[in-house]
Amino acid sequence: MSSTQALKVMMKSGTTDQPKITRKPDHSGYETPLGLMPPVTTVLSATSPPESKAALEAWKRRTPVEYQKLGAMRGTWVHSACEHYHETGEWKSHLAHGGYLDSMKPWIEANIVESVLMEAPIYHEKGFSGTFDNLCFCSEWPELTLLDYKTSKRSKMGQPTYLDNYWDQLGAYSLGLQYTYDIRPEKGVLCIGRPTGTAEIFEIDRTELDRREQKFLRRLELFNEQLSQAALAA
Repeated sequence: MSSTQALKVMMKSGTTDQPKITRKPDHSGYETPLGLMPPVTTVLSATSPPESKAALEAWKRRTPVEYQKLGAMRGTWVHSACEHYHETGEWKSHLAHGGYLDSMKPWIEANIVESVLMEAPIYHEKGFSGTFDNLCFCSEWPELTLLDYKTSKRSKMGQPTYLDNYWDQLGAYSLGLQYTYDIRPEKGVLCIGRPTGTAEIFEIDRTELDRREQKFLRRLELFNEQLSQAALAA
């Protein structure tokens, strides 16, 4: 039995070999076999460049809270619809998805051959945890692929800072997959749903995933330094 087949069997059967990783209700962290750990997204947010933090704060100031919440819920709904499709072969569409899900459907239907594991938690001894979207096989290449679904009103083609964070996020999940399940993805892909037109697809190979893993670990060190400094100042 291959490692990916063994992983699927383990996750479906809920055997004792499966690590117990539980997300806190307030999404502030994960309880793991090694204790409470911060989410990957928290580490990335805290270590983003100053200009990215400033842009985010400016967006929050000009965007009504209800629209901010709607954007977050839209992402959750789209993720849920994709997971449902991969499990059943049927789309669970709703007007609340807007055009975002419709833009993603053609690429997903044409490229995702088999989902090995979806919406599964990871953790790492270095001190982080999280939940990745989809570990799968695609029709265009043979490598095991770590896939992340995003939605965005604006194109990310000309926004390298956003893509940089997304790639570092995949690097973190790749590390977590190796530590948690002994599975090493060979390719990383972003599928970004748009309100109209087609989804934006970005790919990186194993070499770039390696680089992103190391970059995330450096950001994790910075995150821990920030926590230490805040504790001393308190």
